[in-house]
Amino acid sequence: MNKTDSFTRINYCLRPNKQVERKIIIDILHNIGLPISKYHYIGMGSIYYYDFIMMHKMLGIKKLTSLDDSKQTSRLKFNCPYDYITFEPLLSTEFFKKYNWESKNHLIWLDYDTSLISSGCLIDDSIEIARRCKDKDIVFVTLNISSQGSDGTQAEKKRIFDKYDKYLTVELKANMKDFKIKDIVQDVVLNIFADASILRKPQFYKLCSFTYRDGAKMYTLGGIFLNDEKCLKNLATKHVLINRCSQHIEEISIPLLTYKEKIHFDSIIKQIEKCVRADDTPGSDTVTAEEIISLTSVELKLSEWKAYVKYYRYIPTYYEGLI
Repeated sequence: MNKTDSFTRINYCLRPNKQVERKIIIDILHNIGLPISKYHYIGMGSIYYYDFIMMHKMLGIKKLTSLDDSKQTSRLKFNCPYDYITFEPLLSTEFFKKYNWESKNHLIWLDYDTSLISSGCLIDDSIEIARRCKDKDIVFVTLNISSQGSDGTQAEKKRIFDKYDKYLTVELKANMKDFKIKDIVQDVVLNIFADASILRKPQFYKLCSFTYRDGAKMYTLGGIFLNDEKCLKNLATKHVLINRCSQHIEEISIPLLTYKEKIHFDSIIKQIEKCVRADDTPGSDTVTAEEIISLTSVELKLSEWKAYVKYYRYIPTYYEGLI
C-alpha cells in the first residue's frame, strides 16, 4: 500500500470503466461452467467492498476474505457489508505466506493500485499462489500501467526491463521499443505465473485481459490453473470476451452518457446494433456516425457507438439518492 491509501483519493464506486470490467468478470465467472458459489474469494475490498458485494450478490459466494494493511483498520472493519467476509489486516504477501490453503477452490483478485515498477508484492504473491493453487483455481491481477515517471515511455520500459528481465520473452526484449507498456506488463505477469507453475500441475493459463481508464490507466489479467490443458477449449466457448491469446488485450472505453441517453439507447439497442454490426460486415456499405445520429438524435463518434453496443449490458448508471 502507498503511504496515502488510494481509497482516500478515489471513490471506488464511481469508476464507470472499472465497473464495466467488474461486470464482465462476473459475467465470465457466471457462465464459465464451474461451481463458483462454492469458491473462497480472496481480494482487496478497501472501505467500499464493491467487488465483494458483487461476488456475494451475483455469484452467491459465501466465503470471502479481504486483505488490507492500511492503518485505518477500524474503518475497514466498520464498512464490511456482510459477516460472510473475514477481514485480514495484512499485506497480501504476508497473508499468502501464512495462509493454510484449504480444500475449497479459490477465486483470487490481486487488485493492486501500484505499478509493475512500484509493486513490492507482485512477484512474491504470484509465486506463492502459483505454487499452492489447485486445479480450476482462478486468479485476477490488476496493476496501474500509467507512466510512473516524467522521463517518458521509453524510460519506463527500461525500468521494467531492469526489474523484470528474466520474465520477458526473447522477442519482446529484442523489440521493446515496438511494444506498448500494456503489452510488456502482460508479458511479465503471464511469465511470472508460467515460470512458477512450470514444474508442477496445475499450470496457469490466460482467460482474459483488460485495460481501462478512470483517471490512471489500469491493466487486469485473468487466468485459471488447470491440470489438463484440453479443458481450455471448452472454457473458451463460454464467453465472447474469453481470449486465450497472449498478445490480446481488451480495451474498455465506454462513452460518457446521461441517464436519459442510456435509457433511450437501450430502448432501440437492436436498431443501433444493426447499424454498427453492418459497418463491421465485409462487403457491406460503410455506416457513418451521422446515420446512427439520425436514428438516436445524439452526437457520438462511430468508435463510441461501437463501444456502447459492445458493453451496453455492463454500463453502470449513477444517480443520487437518500439511503
